[in-house]
Amino acid sequence: VVPHREVTLSAEVTGQITVKPPGVRGGRKVTRGSLLLEIDPHSYELEIQQLDSRLAQLDIDLRRIDTEVTGNLALIAILEQEWKLATDEFTRIETLFAKNAASVTDRDRSHRQELQSRNSLRLLQNERDLLPLRRQRFQAERTAVVLQQLQARLDLTRTRVLAPFDGVLTFDGAETGDFVQQGDVLLRIEETAAIEVACHLRTDHLYWLWDSVETP
Repeated sequence: VVPHREVTLSAEVTGQITVKPPGVRGGRKVTRGSLLLEIDPHSYELEIQQLDSRLAQLDIDLRRIDTEVTGNLALIAILEQEWKLATDEFTRIETLFAKNAASVTDRDRSHRQELQSRNSLRLLQNERDLLPLRRQRFQAERTAVVLQQLQARLDLTRTRVLAPFDGVLTFDGAETGDFVQQGDVLLRIEETAAIEVACHLRTDHLYWLWDSVETP
């Protein structure tokens, strides 16, 4: 007689075993879904809290980028007007200078103002072009944090080792206080709902069994 199924339960996360119910011993029966072992969950809970905090900070950074985009566009519109005024003023001074109606100092001062306006506008335009790239970087980092968060929540669920079916524990290899690594064998359980019986029968015996089943 052999069990229909035998499953080896190994540690899926690393940590110290903090809970082991009294009934979890070799040779004892367990029911499906019952707690067999629990690995210390605190480090995994702390990691989830840290990732939650990082996610909240990234959301703030993304909103800040959106605000900067709006403000940048408004400043560019203002500086475009200032540059146009400075350009028109420089053109006017150049015309007067050609007629000897403006001094070299006036022309240089006007030219300097035009260059400063153009440079300020160029700086804001460069910032405008970089803002989408910064947003993409924050968005990519947020996606990575969300994936880490999902993994951390999955690891947290793996700190609880539950019985996959009704059965009997045939191997008990962990105690409260033990530090286990990922992959360490903890328990082995045999299913009791169904068993297999190996037997050797001749062909005439098989015919007899079939006839017995078919005969009411």
